[in-house]
Amino acid sequence: ALAVELLGGCAAEAAASAEHECHASVQAQVHAAPPFRFLSMQPLSADGHSALGLLLLGQKRNQEAASELAEAVRLDPGQTEARKALAAIHFTSGDYAQAVAVLRPAADGPGVDTQFRLMLGEALLRTGDRRGALEQVDRALAAEPANAAAQALRRAIAQP
Repeated sequence: ALAVELLGGCAAEAAASAEHECHASVQAQVHAAPPFRFLSMQPLSADGHSALGLLLLGQKRNQEAASELAEAVRLDPGQTEARKALAAIHFTSGDYAQAVAVLRPAADGPGVDTQFRLMLGEALLRTGDRRGALEQVDRALAAEPANAAAQALRRAIAQP
């Protein structure tokens, strides 16, 4: 009943602003209900998999979190927060190439913020792609010229 109520109401809203509000409503319901319960009703919910992944990540259950976050991204490639969390897991394990693989496909999409660009820039730098790293850092600095982390990464890229 909850799933029908959530998605039925969303389907009726056609305007872009209404769609955004609907998405926020579903996300609020995902976070309010235990993620396992929500996913049992909505197994194809990218928001549900993302919420569960973040919950598991907070519990230091990285392997399970990575699985849920990857499923969220598979279901909805626009899940930038899930991408960042999944990339952070790869950073923790030192797998920078995999972090790049997670972040790069969404680098030009909506919802990409300075933190996303800096994560991708650092991962690219650590895989030896200085040019790609510089491009991401420059894009981050274009959005936030005073960002100290972006400035520091720019200096690190400039060093031989």
